[in-house]
Amino acid sequence: MKERDIVKKIRTELLDRLGVRLHKATGGPYGEIGASDLYGTLPGGRAVYVEVKMPGKKGRPEQVHWLEAEAKMGAVAVLVTSWDELQQILSTEGYLTTTK
Repeated sequence: MKERDIVKKIRTELLDRLGVRLHKATGGPYGEIGASDLYGTLPGGRAVYVEVKMPGKKGRPEQVHWLEAEAKMGAVAVLVTSWDELQQILSTEGYLTTTK
């Protein structure tokens, strides 16, 4: 499995379960350093930012700092290595109540 496969799974599951469209951030000269891979809005208006890594990989310091700053502002801002990991976080936050 590649990182893009994890991203696709997360995007598909959140759309199917919550109707959330996660957008894929792209880099380039105007991209923000450290910004998460995926972003969207959860039901109720709370922002969600998801940085996706392969299992065993860690985020770069600027990615971790960016996520921490967003979380302090009230967003769900996380680094995950799988849909299962994100599903657990969203269940704890009260956004997912059933498993698929």
